[in-house]
Amino acid sequence: MTLRPASRRAQNRLATWGVILALGVALQVMVETGALSRYVVSPPTEALGSLGELFVEDRLAQVFLLTLGMTFVAAACAIAVGVPLGLLLARVELLRRSFESWLGAAFSAPLVLLYPLFLVILGRGLGTLIVMGALVGIAPIALKTIEGARSIPPVLENVARSMNMTQGQRLRLLVIPAALPSVFAGVRIALIYILINIVAIDFLVSLGGLGSLVAATYDRYDMPAMYGSILFVILTSIAFFTLIEAGERWLTRR
Repeated sequence: MTLRPASRRAQNRLATWGVILALGVALQVMVETGALSRYVVSPPTEALGSLGELFVEDRLAQVFLLTLGMTFVAAACAIAVGVPLGLLLARVELLRRSFESWLGAAFSAPLVLLYPLFLVILGRGLGTLIVMGALVGIAPIALKTIEGARSIPPVLENVARSMNMTQGQRLRLLVIPAALPSVFAGVRIALIYILINIVAIDFLVSLGGLGSLVAATYDRYDMPAMYGSILFVILTSIAFFTLIEAGERWLTRR
């Protein structure tokens, strides 16, 4: 019997959380039995228990909202640049052959290492985190847009030509709907990279986001709170991924 997409997604999520739970239990047992030092790794129960303290004493809600805002602003900038760039490269063959490999190289490069340069250019402020977050998001969005825009079946291209569609009509009725699933895949990838880079740079320069919170708990050697902060970052990444996936399903049904 073939499972419906909703049932398949539910099973996948159940399997994912089952694996996470099993890993958490295994880690808890290893710490409790002394296989891992409590001074190096905090038990998962203590990390989870520290979240309440982080909300009360370390203003986790405000810190999260700051990081969330920077992530979404950076993602919006990356989409505003990456989608038009991908559509342009998909349309102009010479440009695509010239620059697609550069986009691939930029996607794989550790751009977080450029943060000292951006600190000099933009100063020590939230704008630096937003710009660097946007930079790492442009490449995956542009690459997936190219992939989607070039995946249009030839028969549809022939239909568009036979109907004498203008370039604007072709873009709106053919190219963008065909590229949309790939664009969303690129946005999902970009969001995770943007969040990781913003948190990583914030950890280094302490501008008040989740990275600063991880650094502060590390500096005071509060291991449960530090692992609780890291756990919260991971949960935030999962939430971003889930929200984008739900948005993609909603748009593709329209």
